[in-house]
Amino acid sequence: SVGSEDSGNEEKPFYYINDLTKYGVLYNWHAALTAAPQGWHLPSDNEWTVLNNYLGGWSVSGGKLKSTSGWNNPNTGASNSSCFSALPGGFRNADSFAYKGELSIWWSSTEHNTSHSKSVDIFYNSGILNNLNSYKYYGFNVRCIKDNQIIDPTILVLKLISGDNQQSRPGTTLASPIVLQVLDNQGSPVIGYPVNFIYNSGSISPSLVFRSE
Repeated sequence: SVGSEDSGNEEKPFYYINDLTKYGVLYNWHAALTAAPQGWHLPSDNEWTVLNNYLGGWSVSGGKLKSTSGWNNPNTGASNSSCFSALPGGFRNADSFAYKGELSIWWSSTEHNTSHSKSVDIFYNSGILNNLNSYKYYGFNVRCIKDNQIIDPTILVLKLISGDNQQSRPGTTLASPIVLQVLDNQGSPVIGYPVNFIYNSGSISPSLVFRSE
């Protein structure tokens, strides 16, 4: 259903449209659970945590998710280094829209209790990603994740970010870490993909390995 929602109703799915072209649709939690298209799913709280850890932790990951434009000033910490391009669509409370231009907030599939479920948010004046327990009747954005699939590493590309031109011996530590990025055939980052490192005659060669997502 689309329309107003009262604060006592936490079981029916509702979605809300404020600025469809710019920010998309806001969903209450029950609607968010069925919002993903076939082959995709609403991320769990644990999956949001995995993304947060990959981006460096709660204190900085929010800025790496935020678009560098479209937010109210000062848009603190925004770099969009993750290519997530988060925009501040605000949210829907019991009877009105709030914080448009200042807040991005997304549901997880994880239920906290009968009235609350887990969510994450970012404000315009902070680079922090916050982990929350939110009323299920609130209207938030959703981001979906592809379901499990086999990724063929022959279509992926390894991009060296830093740490090249180092010399080492077996059993010793490199002077600085080797930082790599795995990209798909459209140039988008593939998070958490394993890489093998082979030591051979004084050089270290990275290679991709098969795995199930």
